[in-house]
Amino acid sequence: MAWEWVAPVGTVVGASITAGFGGWFGGRQSRKNQERQHEFEKQTALTEQGREKAREAIAALRHLQRHQSTVVEWSNVTPAGDLDPAREQHERLGEAVEYFNDETVRRQVELVYNSLHASYVVTRLGHLTIANPELMISRACEEGRAVIGRYLRGEPAQESTFMADLRHAYDSGMDNMQREYEDWERLQRDAETPNTD
Repeated sequence: MAWEWVAPVGTVVGASITAGFGGWFGGRQSRKNQERQHEFEKQTALTEQGREKAREAIAALRHLQRHQSTVVEWSNVTPAGDLDPAREQHERLGEAVEYFNDETVRRQVELVYNSLHASYVVTRLGHLTIANPELMISRACEEGRAVIGRYLRGEPAQESTFMADLRHAYDSGMDNMQREYEDWERLQRDAETPNTD
């Protein structure tokens, strides 16, 4: 009589364990699939947003190239007041930088953004082969559009000779500006120090 209950109880216990494990495993798989789907949708949205920002950056570079003399006027100084259209486009270019998911492209567009803002530093203190700030701005905008265009077409990122020269000129120009500022500070301190002779 006692043995009659073993099979039905064993079946119920076994079925419960199997159902519990199956439910847990199925739920886990479902969660993983949902997470993968969510990640895919997130990446797709970021990619589309990045493509839109890239298009805005190209439009900004075209505007800045057409208004290069205006860019030269406010570059290298901290502008006050409302942003003029060229500075608005410059800011739009700067906002787009973080949306590029290719590190090489991001660094090159950021270089163009920084160089446009520091045209005097790049052309004079950095000793770029293009000594005219307006010509440098025009060429940098052209190169920036080429970089972003390759990015949008899915072509591999590459650094042109001009971009390598621009990077060197920007870095060395910033170093030279820092040295000049330190020299100026030292002269100021020396002028304030009383002579004890």
